[in-house]
Parts: sequence; C-alpha cells; structure tokens
Amino acid sequence: LQEIISSLDLLVEEEIFPKILCYTQLSPFNSAPLLQKFKKSDILVTLEEGSKYGSISSEIVAILVENNSPPRKLIRISNDSIIPCSKELEIKQVANRENLVAQIRKGLFDAWN
Repeated sequence: LQEIISSLDLLVEEEIFPKILCYTQLSPFNSAPLLQKFKKSDILVTLEEGSKYGSISSEIVAILVENNSPPRKLIRISNDSIIPCSKELEIKQVANRENLVAQIRKGLFDAWN
C-alpha cells in the first residue's frame, strides 16, 4: 500500500486517477466494497507481492465476473519468481514506486491501442 501511495503523485502527473482499495482481512472476504467501487471501472489494476496464480487478484476478478462487472482491461502486477536475498535485486523485482508507475503506464498504453 505504501508503494502505491508513494506513486500517486507520478500517476496524477500523467492524469491517471486511481481508486485504491486495500484489503486487510482476506477471510471472510467482504466483496461489497469491491463491487461498489469498481462496478463501473473500465480498467482494474491489482497488485500483490506474490504470484498471481491462485491469488487474491484471481478471486477479485472472479467476483467481478460473477457479478457481471468484469473490467474491460485487467493489469495484474505480481511477482512470479523467488524474491532475491540481495537488497538491490529485491528492489528491482518487488513492486516499488518506479516500476509500479512504469507497469501501470504500459498496461494503460496497451489498453488504449
């Protein structure tokens, strides 16, 4: 969450105005805020430190589809490999301010083309 918050100024500079929803309790999963906030969203970006396979982002997409609210474009930012022990390599691999903005920008550019 801190990385997303720290990237807001860069996103707003590019006229990207995200709605942020951060779950602190995954079970039981309360889908009401998700469905209310993202019901009319064209683009959904999910972020997690782990793999996107069998993840909370998978469940979020499933909930939206089951409720006839699938996003037009989905950008799933995740880490599909082992996090290195080296701090320098970890910073490059795990979501941070710079690579978050770059991945969101790329995903949006792909969505618009």
